[in-house]
Amino acid sequence: MFLSNNMKSTIALLFLSTIFIFSSCKKDEPDQLITISKDEYTEDEINTISQRLSEEFANHPSDFPVVEEANHAAAYGYLRQLMKTMVNTPLVQNRTTLNWDIYILKDDFSYSTFGMPNGDIYITTGLLKMIQNESQFIGLIGHEIYYLDNDMVMPTLINEYGGRVFGDLLLDKNVDQVGEIVMSIKSLSFDQDEVQNADEFAINNICPFQYDAFEFENLIKHLQLNDASVDWLEMKKGPSDRLEKINITSASCDDEEPMEESRYQMFKDNLLP
Repeated sequence: MFLSNNMKSTIALLFLSTIFIFSSCKKDEPDQLITISKDEYTEDEINTISQRLSEEFANHPSDFPVVEEANHAAAYGYLRQLMKTMVNTPLVQNRTTLNWDIYILKDDFSYSTFGMPNGDIYITTGLLKMIQNESQFIGLIGHEIYYLDNDMVMPTLINEYGGRVFGDLLLDKNVDQVGEIVMSIKSLSFDQDEVQNADEFAINNICPFQYDAFEFENLIKHLQLNDASVDWLEMKKGPSDRLEKINITSASCDDEEPMEESRYQMFKDNLLP
């Protein structure tokens, strides 16, 4: 059977179109992932995602006024040294796998602290100024470490926004919800049982050191008496008998140790912006 020139041209065009369609479906880089969606991420992936989220803070300076370390190196050095006291203990399972750092937010009218999935903890100058001594500070930081060490932030976010969103962050894609995500981290709360577990963890972590475990209870009492609303208390509400439980746990520690009030006061007076 002979084909006309028109039919030959039509068949050739169809053939070329088919080749184009199939070739266009191929990825230019066959080893490059297009999408990721999963319920769990490795430590390295969490660190990458957390870095992307931290970079978003720059787009919300009024909500995340991070104090520049270059201008306040001594303040950061002091807080990091105290934080290491709580991180480098046998109770912290991920002490070598998470980032574990602290950042100051310049906000004297907010009393808040929160943690990123990679171990970075942010704390406002308002809350730092409310704290009265080193024992209270490490008790508070120990409390926050519990949530991060037990990987309680990332699953909560995945449950709310879906694994695909964080897969896109991992692949460095534009994510419309990224601003909403960082705001939700700032106001993330936990149920009463987990708050109680975090309290016990913090006190048990303080016990081996020369700090007064009872000062964590005193800090909560001090914050409760504050005239303004304390964000940290609102987000981390414990059971109705929270103070009693903290007191009982603290009593199991050794004899009362120094609070290091004068050293912390010097930090507030001379180093804190």
